[in-house]
Amino acid sequence: MHWLWTLNNPLFSREFSKDDPDAKRQYVAKKSQEMCRDWYNEDGALWNFIMDTETNASCPCIERQAKVDLGRFMPHPRCSQVFRDITCTSMIGAKNCYMSSENIYGTYAGDGMEYKAEKNSRFPTHYGQVCCYDGEGKLMQSTYQPVIKVIENTPYNPGYPLRAYEFGTTPYIGQFEVPGLSTFHHDYMPYFLCCEGQGAGSFTTIDDDKFVFNEPGVFTMLYIPKTHANPEVNIQIRLERYPNRKVDFSLLGKYLGQADLVQPTNATVITGVAIEATGTDRVNVLVRKDTRRFRYRTSVIVGNILRYFDTMRIQRFKGVLVYVNNVERGQPEIYVVLEEAQIGVRIRESYALDIDRLSNYQESMGMLDVTLSVPPQYGVRPDGDKTKEQEQRRYYNLPKVSGLMRPFPDQTSGAYMKSLTLNDVNSEAIRQQIITHYRIPGSGEPGTDQNMAGTVNNNIPMENMFTTSRGEDKKFEVFPEASMKSGPVYKAAEKYEIGSCRFVPQTGQMVHQMLMTCRDLQQDKQMKKQPMSSAIAYNYGANICPNNPAQIVQDCGDSVPCLYDYAMLNSRVLGMEATNSWNAFTLERGVAVQHCK
Repeated sequence: MHWLWTLNNPLFSREFSKDDPDAKRQYVAKKSQEMCRDWYNEDGALWNFIMDTETNASCPCIERQAKVDLGRFMPHPRCSQVFRDITCTSMIGAKNCYMSSENIYGTYAGDGMEYKAEKNSRFPTHYGQVCCYDGEGKLMQSTYQPVIKVIENTPYNPGYPLRAYEFGTTPYIGQFEVPGLSTFHHDYMPYFLCCEGQGAGSFTTIDDDKFVFNEPGVFTMLYIPKTHANPEVNIQIRLERYPNRKVDFSLLGKYLGQADLVQPTNATVITGVAIEATGTDRVNVLVRKDTRRFRYRTSVIVGNILRYFDTMRIQRFKGVLVYVNNVERGQPEIYVVLEEAQIGVRIRESYALDIDRLSNYQESMGMLDVTLSVPPQYGVRPDGDKTKEQEQRRYYNLPKVSGLMRPFPDQTSGAYMKSLTLNDVNSEAIRQQIITHYRIPGSGEPGTDQNMAGTVNNNIPMENMFTTSRGEDKKFEVFPEASMKSGPVYKAAEKYEIGSCRFVPQTGQMVHQMLMTCRDLQQDKQMKKQPMSSAIAYNYGANICPNNPAQIVQDCGDSVPCLYDYAMLNSRVLGMEATNSWNAFTLERGVAVQHCK
């Protein structure tokens, strides 16, 4: 109401004289009271925000469900073991808290008297949700209000719904700022402004298919077409051939030329992720190149501009939330949330390992692993049961979810409780369908593209989100970031992309046979006594075998991710992390998709 005190306000000059200050004060008091009453009456007529919050974003009953639901919930910045902050000053008694990662979206409109939610467009509110869990990972009962003083009758104060979302609401993106009186001044100013200080390639699909897929190129990881209830979602990943780490750089200029320093293997790893939805900024998360991962292990590019998260760990852009878990040095763990779509992506570089504790490594390994979270509103059953999926898709007008994370959307038979076996490693039946339907034309090795540019038969856009830009971002293509995201991380000489050096997918049987042969050569003591055979075996082992094949077989056992990564990447650290990450994800996923009891 600062305009009431404007010096040149015509109301003052027309209705009040300069010699009557009391009249001015009376006018200001009367007008401000009228505005306050109007504001209060309008805000008091709003919907019950707790009803909206609990209807559209109710808390998961166990912590593991909230942990894997990346698209709707994120670790609380002030009460989370993930962010290494367990003080929980405002959530007394809680061990881990999660908050909604975007403004809660309503699923109904109109008078709310009829059950026609599926026919109405979703709309954003300015509410937020907070869920807290005890030491056993069970949801704590909420009082639905902040407790300032803890007494015997109130021994704890877990999370409660927020009328004002903590990260703000468009166009008020300040903390706890929303366009309303009670949402900020009445609900949160007495508590938060007075009492809190402020400081600075192994795949498991959405529907539970499991396989190992290797092929260089850019692939559609997830595509959801636009409907009246959800925006269009497009997520792409870039797969590159991992370099052979056995190459000795000290031989440069003596026995190796410059073009032979990067010798690609027959294993591909994820080096970049591109994410966008209808009306959002495009986010590119890339692993940095070799010898450039000492300070920052990843690069986050939003709208062709490189973003840093040293000071502001949580940043909101147009329709997308990006936050970083920087407990380990180098920005190794990044979360991206598409707010309206409620889809979340967790991107880690080298499993977010603490490289400073690994004495044999001067920098991280240079690969990404991606975890994707899709909410149940898209109608995909996580247990692999696809028997009634097409019928439900037609009945409820659900979008067709497809991509590398769901390569067979029209398949009726499921993969319920199926484990990963050697037969699923680069199976030709799976490979050809993925390459045909989901690889972006022009992104593979020379001579491997057969599809014409445009849109293929399953109506998925074929635009390469790493080499192109959105219309509003083209003016920033003069910056180096455009070249950073479009070029490969592991650039090899042309001779390694053609002829006998081109990519050859290794099946499970090929990897198993290679390990058995290499182990026999390693343990055959009689062969070492024969000069000719010993030289042949040494040459074969130096070019084909990993460093210690017997150790691989002993450490990995029947774990397919461990066997494949350990053998193909020639790294015990990556092999052990592969099996640990796979087992942990399988366990948490199995618990999270179960119904609460």
